[in-house]
Amino acid sequence: MSSETSHTSNRGRIATWVGGIVAAIIAGVAVAVIVNWINDPDGPPPSAVITDPATGAYVDRVARVAGTSSDIDDPTRVMLIVYWPDGRRYYPAAEPLDFEANGDWSGRASVGQGGDSGVGFDLILVLNDDRAQRQLMDYLEPVVAGGSAPGITDLPEGAQRLDTTSVTRL
Repeated sequence: MSSETSHTSNRGRIATWVGGIVAAIIAGVAVAVIVNWINDPDGPPPSAVITDPATGAYVDRVARVAGTSSDIDDPTRVMLIVYWPDGRRYYPAAEPLDFEANGDWSGRASVGQGGDSGVGFDLILVLNDDRAQRQLMDYLEPVVAGGSAPGITDLPEGAQRLDTTSVTRL
């Protein structure tokens, strides 16, 4: 066998070997994509975080709150809720959050009352299902109309907590 024939034969074997590796990699990626789709056909779960204020921050009575989100199908179902641990009450923010196309969001929430300087509160971000959204909106209707805000003792069952940050009133 001549050396030229030997080189051609080796090139053919290498090409076959490289082609087999490439085919195996492509098949592996395809399997991973299919398995991921089977395990999670609806895509990644919704997520959102509070980026401002940070945990431990001091906030005014009306606090500006901001954050980021991803994979939120219906931003109107995301609500900010103020929790008063001492009174064991939840106070949904009356104003809806403002969502940007890139997932950034912001809003305001009333934190405590006039004499609550130095009191700790939790700011909770929730994603509501239909029932939880309806319950919280029913609570807010008279509050927005000028009624009192007695708070609620428990979050509705379908209110999924996305994030929480603890703050202290100035």
